[in-house]
Amino acid sequence: MTTCGARVALIALLLQPASALFGVEVAVTGPITLLNWVFAFAFPLLPYELFTFLPWVLYYLASSKKVSVGSLTGFLTLFAALFFGIVHALGTIQFIQVWFGLPGICGALPAPTPGDTLWCKTMSLHGFLTVPMGWYMLYLTISHYKSTGSFFAGLEEPDLWYCGAVIFILWGISLFLPYIGEISIAADPNDVLFGPGLYTSLGWLNRGMITKGLSELVSATGILSGGIFYAYLYSKDKSKAPGMV
Repeated sequence: MTTCGARVALIALLLQPASALFGVEVAVTGPITLLNWVFAFAFPLLPYELFTFLPWVLYYLASSKKVSVGSLTGFLTLFAALFFGIVHALGTIQFIQVWFGLPGICGALPAPTPGDTLWCKTMSLHGFLTVPMGWYMLYLTISHYKSTGSFFAGLEEPDLWYCGAVIFILWGISLFLPYIGEISIAADPNDVLFGPGLYTSLGWLNRGMITKGLSELVSATGILSGGIFYAYLYSKDKSKAPGMV
């Protein structure tokens, strides 16, 4: 066994207790499948029910002046830079693989309809939309920090509305895509939205916070509508303060 193979075998052995405890049924055979294991374990932990309200909570805090706009904008752009520009970017190779007939991201998050690959391809579009957006937010964040020495100073409402519109619109659209793809070919769309659990082949995914396709679609609706609202606010703001934007 090669050194690399031995390391993979050791990692797989170390993950066995966690796999047994949480029911993560992803076999670790190399770097890609290791990432799939991480994604399969982490995805149910994402609080998408809370993400539904993120645009609206930020708007309330900004309009009520309970938190400074600079702090809210800095938080939002840093969140997008890390969550999409770095964390989602780790799955780039999985997003690309599915277009060459490989399991790709479906190795971690399998399609609700067995044997279907449309879910995998439309899920990859989620990555292709959000990863560049995350890189853009990372660029804006670093550029602003270099010019001001702060992640929060000098940011005003137009910066929050602009960054929020870009983040929430692309995020919301990309969340809808896998479900639109799946519903378009499912024999019964209700199985996708109201089934006993979206990821029926992986026990742990059914125990996470996202147990039904409907919950993530509701989240996508809240996020996308928030992005459209932010775009409206930005279009109405004539000051266009020279902060991030």
